[in-house]
This record gives sequence, structure tokens and C-alpha cells, in this order.
Amino acid sequence: MVLHVGKIFSIQLTLNIYFLGLLLLFSLAGMSGKVLLVFSAVLWHEGAHALMAHYLGYQVKEIELLPFGGVARIERFSDVAAGSEILIAAAGPLASFVMAGMSYFAWLKGGTVAEVLSFYFWIHMTLALFNLLPALPLDGGRIFRAVLSLFIGYREATQLAAQLSKVFCVLLLMLIVYEYLNVGTMNVTFLIAAIFLYHSAKGELAASGFRSMRLLAFKKAYLSKRGLLPTQHFIARRQLTLKEVIAVFRPELYHVVIVVDDELQPCGTLSESEVWQGIQQLGIYASLDKLLKS
Repeated sequence: MVLHVGKIFSIQLTLNIYFLGLLLLFSLAGMSGKVLLVFSAVLWHEGAHALMAHYLGYQVKEIELLPFGGVARIERFSDVAAGSEILIAAAGPLASFVMAGMSYFAWLKGGTVAEVLSFYFWIHMTLALFNLLPALPLDGGRIFRAVLSLFIGYREATQLAAQLSKVFCVLLLMLIVYEYLNVGTMNVTFLIAAIFLYHSAKGELAASGFRSMRLLAFKKAYLSKRGLLPTQHFIARRQLTLKEVIAVFRPELYHVVIVVDDELQPCGTLSESEVWQGIQQLGIYASLDKLLKS
């Protein structure tokens, strides 16, 4: 559930229900005057993602503000290479660190707004540090997944990052219980964060299954338009399953699999398109040998 609040430079700005809950929490705690500061800090963080994406040649369609950052929905994001995804994800925490540093030095000078600057410093530091946790859909989780995808494939990397996200959910809940038992207070902010991470990780897992098919469609369109597509060849034993093969597929390349027997003699060749068609027809656990004979 989201609330559409308008557009900034043709980019749709929406507020996630969890972000609205966080703003309400600040208001109920008597900090309604600081809600605008929280809003601006998150917008600054997410705007850095959008600027980096624009610099890399991607068009940002929407920015959704979340409790501890946000999501910049980018056109053609399914074909973003791992390197570009890392740069886009890292831009948010970097921007928050920069603003935290500026707020800190201004805070040291004191003055009538010292308390406001102190609060603004901690908001940006919290945004930066929390977002660097290797949990989806946080920036650290996206960086972690992008790096993993270079070695084990996008889907498997998403599964590992999502499992790690659930670990952080459990740790947050344990911290909430510990604080309640020892201090007698309930950390509602951590509770919102734990619920947010759990549901978001489930969403990332659901979306990862469709991303590979979108990537294939993009590669076909790219080839039709440019007439040339970077390709990577693999040699795989015929006993390997299709699941094991797609685990090494990368977003920015088209793949050709040379299938060999136990004596390393060629049995046949399968294109990436044929592998995905084989998954639809035979299932993800079918062997390469079975696909070649079908």
C-alpha cells in the first residue's frame, strides 16, 4: 500500500505504508516538528540513487520512500549489470554520509539550531549505516546480491540475500525483546524495521523468478536493434541440471552452453533461449542431456 504525493521532475513520488507509520510514530512521540527533517533526509538519500541511475543512462519512473531509505524504480532495471547496480545502490548511503558530515561540522559551530543539526546528523548516519546492512531490499543487500550474482547467478544470490534478511529480522526481534525485558520499553522503530525487512525480502524472492525471463526478452530486443550481442560460452557436463546452468547466467551477456560427456566429447550446443524453453517444457531440474534429446 502506497500514497502518491505528486511528481518531482516527472518522477512519481510515493510514500510506503511503513514510512507513513514511521512518520506517525515520530508525531505521537511529540516530534512532529522533526518529521519534515526525516522526510527530507530520506528524499535526499533516494534522490542520490535516482541521480546515479540517470548518470548511467537509466530513466527513473518512480521513487518510493521507505522507512530507512527508498526504492527508485528504474526503466529497464532488469537489464542493469552488476557493476551498475552496485553504483546505484551505493549512491544513497554515500549521499547520506556526506550530508551527515556537513550537519556535524555545522553542529560543532553551535548556535540556536544546534539541536536541529544534531538530530539531522543522526538521521543521516542512521540511514547510511542501516542501509549498508547486507539485507534486501536495503542498499547493502543489493550490493551484496550484485557481487554474489557474479559468482552464483542472480536467482541464487537473491535467495541467499533474502535468507540473510530474515536473519536480521530475527536479530532485531531479539534486540526488541532484550530491551523490553531489561529497560521496560518497546522499540517500535525496530519492530517496524523487522516487519518491513521480512515482507520486502519475500517480495524480492517473488520478483527474482520473473527477472530472468525479462532479461532474455531484453537481450533478444537488443540483438534485433544492434545486430550484435556480447556472448559468453560455457562447457557443461550433460548430467548437470538446467537449474545449475542458469545459476551462472549473467544479466549483461547472452550465453551458449557446449554440452560434453564424461570423456569431454561434445554432445551438442544449447543457446540461452533453448535453456529457458527447456525449463518451461521439462522443468528446472531436467538435465542438459534430457533437453538435448527432447
